[in-house]
Amino acid sequence: MSALEPGEFAEHPEESRYWVKSVGRALDVLEILARDVDGKGMSVTEIGSELGLSKSAAFATLYTLQARGFVRDEGVGMMRKYRLGAALSRLGTVATATEMLARPRVSQASRAGAQL
Repeated sequence: MSALEPGEFAEHPEESRYWVKSVGRALDVLEILARDVDGKGMSVTEIGSELGLSKSAAFATLYTLQARGFVRDEGVGMMRKYRLGAALSRLGTVATATEMLARPRVSQASRAGAQL
């Protein structure tokens, strides 16, 4: 197998020795919650079922994400629902700003390379 360039991934990255299963699971949870466009939230059972996880694995992932502000919850017991948290908005703002700052530099570098 040849070396990958920065930002390049194998066809099936989850099969790579570098794949971190718990990180992938956490991102899967965030992506599922992002599909909750009606804003009703999702229960730990719904999230676990959608991902094929036990309730305890789903809860542990949600707990960790909630502790870092990436997920929030409302309700108690069987009525508890999870939604995306404010930390994602903060990351999105930073990513967008970084992208906007990088664009002019990339364009300048492309133009300079074309003039050679």
